[in-house]
Amino acid sequence: MITTREANRRRMCLDCGEPGARLFTDRTDRILRVCDLCLRKDDWHRFGLLEREPILGEVPTEYVEGEWS
Repeated sequence: MITTREANRRRMCLDCGEPGARLFTDRTDRILRVCDLCLRKDDWHRFGLLEREPILGEVPTEYVEGEWS
């Protein structure tokens, strides 16, 4: 299982690990990344997810050793 921090850092789905997941916050303001497929198939709506845009600190600015950081 992937951690929330790793999923956010690599822009991966917290559920399946696929890259390019969308960014959400839940009822407790945790930042989560979930892909469209997992949103449709799983019970993510129970967390009260709200889609959000990344803030400047969350946008990768440098490509190092094959990944953005």
